[in-house]
Amino acid sequence: MQLVEHEVLTDRSVAHISLLELEERSAHGGPAIAILRWPDHRNRIEESRRAGEPRLLLVGPNDDPVVVADDVEDWLRLPVDDRDVRMRLLRLRDRATRLPRCPLLDGFGRLLFAGSWVGLSTIEERLARPLVDQFQRVVSYRELLEAAWPGQHKDKIILRPRITGLRRRVTTIGLELRSIRDVGHLLEARTNVG
Repeated sequence: MQLVEHEVLTDRSVAHISLLELEERSAHGGPAIAILRWPDHRNRIEESRRAGEPRLLLVGPNDDPVVVADDVEDWLRLPVDDRDVRMRLLRLRDRATRLPRCPLLDGFGRLLFAGSWVGLSTIEERLARPLVDQFQRVVSYRELLEAAWPGQHKDKIILRPRITGLRRRVTTIGLELRSIRDVGHLLEARTNVG
């Protein structure tokens, strides 16, 4: 019986906090913040993390706290005061709007974007450099080959497995690496269709 009461209380809290989020967004603008229960919504939380979406995780009174994954994630323990919720929402929305609009390479093998990061191999990092520097613009095969293997003559076929690996990695942080036939490649923010 106590478990059922806890579930009902938690569901009501999620609904109430989701309404607060909608009110705050209507009043102040900014991106939507997903309201998710920890640990119950683990799969949805992982999807949200991969997409780089801002999220507020609600932790039950007897659940272990969550380790925050990035700058656009925060958590609160239930029950919680509305004032605390509003401040967390404000802080998350502020962080989400301050995030870089283009990816960054940190010089330590990490590609950062929208509050998330992915590790890159040395060759992937070299390939990523011109794609990041020319974000949302086409980078020629020649430029990519020179960046990855400076001073060496390589055929563009050598790019295929490296680009495939880099493409898989960048999708995990909300980026898309597109092929432009007979020209090169383009790195851009992934757009969610549907």
